[in-house]
Amino acid sequence: MAEIYYSDPVVEMEKVAPDFEAPAVSGDSIVRTKLTDYRGKWIVLLFYPKDFTFVCPTEIIAFSDSKADFDRLGAKVLAISTDTEEVHLAWCV
Repeated sequence: MAEIYYSDPVVEMEKVAPDFEAPAVSGDSIVRTKLTDYRGKWIVLLFYPKDFTFVCPTEIIAFSDSKADFDRLGAKVLAISTDTEEVHLAWCV
């Protein structure tokens, strides 16, 4: 069996995060988003395993219910999971 190697994560406080680009669900569409699209804003990264599980929807809904609070702070929430963007879209509709 092949061994999988993961490098040690490196967190650099007060440093600019590396840019990334990925498909994302925005409203009722799948779009491309980049970290640099949010330059000048606070970013909250919400990691969760899957959309259609019995636990995760409660946390996702709690973040959604807090959208106005995040907006007042100038913060954007980017939710990240192992599901595809098509699954995210199906969960939203």
